Formats: sequence, structure tokens, C-alpha cells
Amino acid sequence: MDCQAIETYQPIPQTRQAGWRFWLAGLLRGLEPKYPPLDLEVMSEYMKRDLGFLDGRDPREDSKLTR
Repeated sequence: MDCQAIETYQPIPQTRQAGWRFWLAGLLRGLEPKYPPLDLEVMSEYMKRDLGFLDGRDPREDSKLTR
């Protein structure tokens, strides 16, 4: 048994409230703190161990820390 449905795309009009939300979200996104990159050269050995860098496993290939 086959069931076919025809769906049409109807754009939803934006309201003023949605526009304000979009603007406010963009403003707040720009206010997030910019953290400096993690420098493993100057980090102490116990801190590296606590963060899991000295557990003996290779870093994952898709990890953001290895980029």
C-alpha cells in the first residue's frame, strides 16, 4: 500500500515580536566572553592530569583541542 502526500511550502510571516527576539539574541550573542586559548606548555603537570591530558590515550582526531 502506498501513501503519497503533497506538501506545499507556505512562508510564515514574521511578527514584530519575533524580530525583536532575533535582534536581542544577536546582541546577547555578541556579549559572550572571549576566552583565551588553552596553553598546555605553561600548565602544571597535575592540572594536565586532572583535565585528562595525561591519561595515556591519544587525542581524538575530531577533537577541537587538537586543531
